Formats: sequence, structure tokens, C-alpha cells
Amino acid sequence: MTITTALNTATALNTATALNANSRRTATRTNGTGTSTSRTGRVGKIAAVALALSAGLGTIAGPARAESPPAPKPQLELKDKGPGVNTHKVWDIKTTAGDTWADVTFLANTPGVIVQVGANKPSWTGDHYTMGAVSPRYLKGTPVPSNGNGTNYRFTFPVDGLLPNSYSYVLFTVNGAALQKPNQSTATILTKTRYVRMTPVKIHVSDDADHGIRGKGEISFGFRVAPDAGSLAPSIWGSWTDEVKIKSGADWTVPLGHGDTVTSKNNSVYVQIQGRENDDDGAVDNCAVEGGSVSPLQQSDNCYDESYAEALVQLPVGRYVGMHSQNVKAVVSRSPNLVFQADVKVDTWYS
Repeated sequence: MTITTALNTATALNTATALNANSRRTATRTNGTGTSTSRTGRVGKIAAVALALSAGLGTIAGPARAESPPAPKPQLELKDKGPGVNTHKVWDIKTTAGDTWADVTFLANTPGVIVQVGANKPSWTGDHYTMGAVSPRYLKGTPVPSNGNGTNYRFTFPVDGLLPNSYSYVLFTVNGAALQKPNQSTATILTKTRYVRMTPVKIHVSDDADHGIRGKGEISFGFRVAPDAGSLAPSIWGSWTDEVKIKSGADWTVPLGHGDTVTSKNNSVYVQIQGRENDDDGAVDNCAVEGGSVSPLQQSDNCYDESYAEALVQLPVGRYVGMHSQNVKAVVSRSPNLVFQADVKVDTWYS
């Protein structure tokens, strides 16, 4: 029973008691006249009890009213937020290069990255880079500590078959979640310059081509590494020896300091030795020697017998360190008047 119910019931009982008392007083006053008042007393009691019960039952029978919760606010319809932003990326890109190779290292916050390497710069299409027909490579990284910012991954991959002293380009593509736009980064590789030095060691003369009045062949030799443009392309010859008397079948050791050093992007070069036997006995004028950039010659006239020996040298393309050395033999082709062979040392390095 609630406090309100109790108060209502008490009030009703008090009212009934008062009515009952009044009924008894009325009965007392009228009894003296001989008139019966018992009905009035009973009616008063009945009314009082009815009033009390009505007050109590009316309060008790009513259900307790609880506070109704507020009506829920209408929910706004959620719009599609889309795939979101791709947060995967690469950084700390480093390259180490030789003359024909390079190693590329980088970090990423995803375990897989796609790379493409080519000789042409990535082109921008308006919303992404492309390397054209260059085949992609999928790389997997190694987890590394990341100072509590999730897991990072370190990547290292080799690139071989590059041209010396040339640029190559790397395109990194990092995918995100489904439907997210990939992130891309680029890097540049610059390979080191390759140097080739040829050093003549010994020359063997098979035929000195001396048909003049001066006796033994008076031969001078010039040396070069042919240009990348080809074995017959003109160039400045590295050095020439003085005329040396060498008869057929004799060997001659080339003094130190002769040879040629060039840079080359080719993986093979021609080393060449130009021989010139002097037949000028003074009877013919204008036996001057052509200077400047010249091609190798193989001919005979009243002034000179000329021929050249050459050897095609395969240069190292692997990951060598320091200087690579090899010995080759250059020979005269066909059947000129002057015939000789030369032992040549070829050194290759890069810086």
C-alpha cells in the first residue's frame, strides 16, 4: 500500500467514525420521544463503512503508474561511406648500384608490394602512373620492429642487366583494402661508369711486309678500344710507338705506358692494334700520316703497309668487386702484307 492509499484510508475511517458518533447521538436524542432511531444508526454505519471501503478499494484497485521512457529519436538513414582511404605506403627507399646491377631496399607498412623496373620514366595517366609493358614483380617483405605503430616490413630486391652509367626507374604499387585506390611511389637508379683499359704486352710479327730498300720492317703500332658505335667507327688512338725494326717471326715486348682507356656501355668491346710498316724510301712524296680521329686501316701503297689486329672482348656483367682482368690475343684477319698478333691485357672496373 502506498502512502497516498494509507492517507485516503485513514481519512475515510475518521469520517466513518464521526458519522457513527453522530448516529449514536441522534439515536439518544430521539429515544426520549419514543421514536425509534435504530435505522438511522444502522444507515450511518453502513454509509461510513461503504465510504471507507470505497476510499481504500478505489486506491488499492488502481494499477501503479510507471514513468514511460522517452520516445526514441528517429534514426537518420546511414549513407554508404565508400571504400575509405588506402593508408599503405613505402618509404626509406635506398639504392646501391654497380655498373650493370643495383640493389633496392625500402620499408612498407604492408607485407606485399608490386614493383616494376624499366629504362623509361613512369608516365602519369591522370590518376595513376604506368610503366607500359614492363612486367610487374610481387615482393614479400620481412617483418621488422615499428615502435608500436603496427607491423612494418623491410624489402630488398636485386636488379641486374642494367646499362652502365645509365638511369633506370622503379615504380612501387601498394594495394589497400577492396575497392581502395592503390598508392604509388617512384625511385631512380643511376648505375656507375664502366671503364675499360687495354694494355698491349707483346707483339709477334709473322710477316713484316718489308719490300723496300730499308731492310727489316720499320713498324710502329697504335692502340685503342673501339668506340661503342662499332669496330670501324673513327676515334683518337690511345698511343703510338716509335718505329721499331722487327723482322718476320720475331717477338717484340711493348714498352710500358702504351694502351688506351675508355668508358663503355657495351657488354663487349673490340681492342685493336694498328700496325704501320714504313716503305717510304724517299722516292714518293706526300707520305704524311693522317691524324685526328681515324678508323682502322688495312691497305698497302708506296708509302705504307697497314693492317690491324683485333679481339672481341666480353666484359664482366656480374657482381664483381674491384678490378676484373683478362688476357686476350688480337689477330690480323684476311691476308694483308703486314701480319702480326698481339697479347693484350684488358682491365675492367667501375666507379
